[in-house]
Amino acid sequence: MTSGQIGGFWDDKQCSETFPFICEKARPDITPPTKAPTPPPSQGCADGWTALAHFRNCYKLFHKVEWSQKKSWQAASEDCISRGANLVSIHNQEEEEFLSEYSKATSKWIGLKNNPVEGGYSWSDGSPLSHTNWGHGEPNNHEGREDCVEMVSSTNGTFSWWNDLNCDLPEGFATSHMDWPV
Repeated sequence: MTSGQIGGFWDDKQCSETFPFICEKARPDITPPTKAPTPPPSQGCADGWTALAHFRNCYKLFHKVEWSQKKSWQAASEDCISRGANLVSIHNQEEEEFLSEYSKATSKWIGLKNNPVEGGYSWSDGSPLSHTNWGHGEPNNHEGREDCVEMVSSTNGTFSWWNDLNCDLPEGFATSHMDWPV
């Protein structure tokens, strides 16, 4: 799924297309709660990673790279895994807004992908699909070739949307660890 320069919508793309992407990984300073969670301190992300104070994940955006360094959805996913992370999974509006502001004026791969065998979209990290932000008319699986998802953030980062896209297209990406915000 990608997102464009104008706001708040998802757009389906072929998963083989390359786009910027965002990965996410669990913050090393936070242990999953066994009782009602309390907000953890904001420190704890490795250099180059960022998070909000009460998020369990650290995020790293790979979007301002040369065209030759942009990756297909699969290559972006493998890159995130090699960093001990996953392509980002977005589970609520607060996380959506944080990532939109963090990655303003970009399109990037997120961890959502269509699985026709199982009949729908699922996150690559196996977490539940509890939030969506599809652009108008999306997902549309244009020409039957759009199984991966990009997030498009507006120029000023105030809104974003998701779009299904050809998985082979080159994009930036966002990575984060396997947990999601409290």
